[in-house]
Amino acid sequence: MALEEKGVKWTSRYIDLFKFDQMKPEYIALNPDGVVPTLVHDGKPICESTIINEYIDAAFEGPKLVPADPLRAARIQSDQHPRPWLRGHRGGERHGRHHHQCCRY
Repeated sequence: MALEEKGVKWTSRYIDLFKFDQMKPEYIALNPDGVVPTLVHDGKPICESTIINEYIDAAFEGPKLVPADPLRAARIQSDQHPRPWLRGHRGGERHGRHHHQCCRY
């Protein structure tokens, strides 16, 4: 979606996770961890979604993907870094043996 937002033409390569395509030697050569996605730009692989989005924003012309306002930018970044152990729980609620709180300033 980031490439589309920037108006960059791109080509998708289908990876069948159920057939473990991400563990095939040709994919491991691009991404040694065998995780999806991987962006290849100018023959160089970039791995991990957040890093890929930051790279796209810096490397290509077009609208900025992250707002200039620091609070809005932080909210976008926190959406890109989900914390599954907090899913469905908000500040102060107990989840298993761990206690998480949300601080407001």
